[in-house]
Amino acid sequence: MADQPTSDPRARRTEIIGTLIAHLLVISIPAFGLAVGLPWISSVHNGHQLVSANVRTTGTVTDVRFSNGSRKSSGRSAIMTYSFTAENGTEGTVEDSQSYSKWRDGPREELTEKLQGTEKTVFYDPDDPDEAIVEGDTRSYVPPVIFLTLFTVIGGFFTYVMVEQTIKARRKKEAQTV
Repeated sequence: MADQPTSDPRARRTEIIGTLIAHLLVISIPAFGLAVGLPWISSVHNGHQLVSANVRTTGTVTDVRFSNGSRKSSGRSAIMTYSFTAENGTEGTVEDSQSYSKWRDGPREELTEKLQGTEKTVFYDPDDPDEAIVEGDTRSYVPPVIFLTLFTVIGGFFTYVMVEQTIKARRKKEAQTV
């Protein structure tokens, strides 16, 4: 009778499914956190590196387009393309965005006309001018670190729960066999 599987097939199936779900959560939650958080941190770091290298030039807005965002959010943005010339004569472009509101900024055509030709400082990599960032666009490390920490803690919690359940199940089996 020791180590005999549960005689009820439904209960056994439910136990197996529960175990599989627990394993999936233990693996997928931290994996998702890493898959999203590490590239995010890398992107933030690259922006900071460009600014700290202090290779700069002036970029001019050559194109403005608009993003409507999703229906659930008010994620409307004006996306500006800045064109610039690197020290070695190579042409480069970089995009920057700002939130857009028709009531605050006026009609799209009006804002486009206002933004066309405006200049901003652009920091770039002299070896790869397409690797650039517009001044003021550097992001903070805080959100991606919080994101990674949150997913690590949640994954750790699910790991803890799964280990506790496994230990309880083994103790229960041992108590039944004695």
